[in-house]
Amino acid sequence: MQKCFPIALFCLILAALLVGQRFGMPKLFPNEPQSVVRLDSANGVALFVKHGKKVGVVGNKNQRRGQIIFTGESTYASFFIGESTRLFLDERTDVELIELTRGKETIKLIRGRILLEHERDTPITVTTNFTKSFFTNGLASFVNFDFQETVHVIPLEETTVAVSLGKTGGTVTKTPVRIHETDPQSIADFSPSLHVPPANNFYAWTKGTR
Repeated sequence: MQKCFPIALFCLILAALLVGQRFGMPKLFPNEPQSVVRLDSANGVALFVKHGKKVGVVGNKNQRRGQIIFTGESTYASFFIGESTRLFLDERTDVELIELTRGKETIKLIRGRILLEHERDTPITVTTNFTKSFFTNGLASFVNFDFQETVHVIPLEETTVAVSLGKTGGTVTKTPVRIHETDPQSIADFSPSLHVPPANNFYAWTKGTR
């Protein structure tokens, strides 16, 4: 029985850590500096899940790691992530705050469109089901057409974005790329339509709040 005890204890600790990561419980090493996520502005009501229900985001309440934030029809929202990053959500967009440790901030784009303005030498990371993208000191937009299993990575203002995609490998780009996430996986250049509805309305709103 004694030989089994360390394995059982390890499994228990591992399970606790995984649950903590998912639901924003305190980390094993709580002294790691965390970026505070708070609402900046919204055109409508942004929502998050609390006790299984969607609740409106309040401006003076910090959002926690593991939280999922939603926007509905005709709603835009922006959030500060720490002191160097702003996250803008288009309407009908869902994101999850995967990691908030300073210098390792990671946002999962579940569906919809976001814009990230990041002014720091350490990277901000955006993930989807199979894609991971990151950049430093710049501006970039990301779109996840989840029903099409397609992701758009759109660097703006000469920003360089590094993209990795499962077995396909990846690319480093200053120009927009279209990614098909499932077999056959692919990464290809394309020209996004940023100046036609509905995308143009979102980008015009972000420009007015930056």
